[in-house]
Amino acid sequence: MIKQCRACSASFEPTASQVRHSSWICPPCSRQKAKDWHRRVGYLRTKSKTRPPSIAGCKNCGKPTQRRRLYCSQKCTVIHNSKIFGECWIWTGRLHENGYGTCGKHGRAHRISYEAFVGPIEAGKLIRHSCNVRKCVNPAHLLPGSDWDNVHDAIEAGTFAIQKHGEENTQAKLKKADVIKIRSDTRRHKVICKDYGVSASTISNIKTRKTWNHIE
Repeated sequence: MIKQCRACSASFEPTASQVRHSSWICPPCSRQKAKDWHRRVGYLRTKSKTRPPSIAGCKNCGKPTQRRRLYCSQKCTVIHNSKIFGECWIWTGRLHENGYGTCGKHGRAHRISYEAFVGPIEAGKLIRHSCNVRKCVNPAHLLPGSDWDNVHDAIEAGTFAIQKHGEENTQAKLKKADVIKIRSDTRRHKVICKDYGVSASTISNIKTRKTWNHIE
């Protein structure tokens, strides 16, 4: 079957799909029609096949940065997101629930500040605050150390929370006399727990001396 193209009047042999849809346009005209449509709706880039990266300015110093980057360096990130209060640089960005500044998904602001202004952090080391201010990112107040060094700093500053046991703990529901009675009680745990308003697992831990083990 030979047909005449409706666009250029050239003779061509239609495909099975063209016969089924009664589309009497030759392949070259069909391709050109598709290109015109893509160009019209903006899908086809006629000037360049690759889009050059957009250039933006750093929020702190104004230097050009690549696309989707707000700052040109970690130093600019720390400086722009902190304010000076006395000798401390207080982080004004997001804060973790424990009071430390956060940068990105999992980064700690004080660690990023130390790496930016001082240098890399050794493996297994944490960064301590000599000023005892968790939101401070001043590199002069940041010192590397171990877990014990951090605990020692908290003890000297009076911010270390010592876990209290037994009746001294304000969250305790039981007294010393209650614990003695529970250990001598031979009933089932599910029955005992109802008398004291605690769970059966609490009764089990008391009897096996996993808790309240300071009481004989």
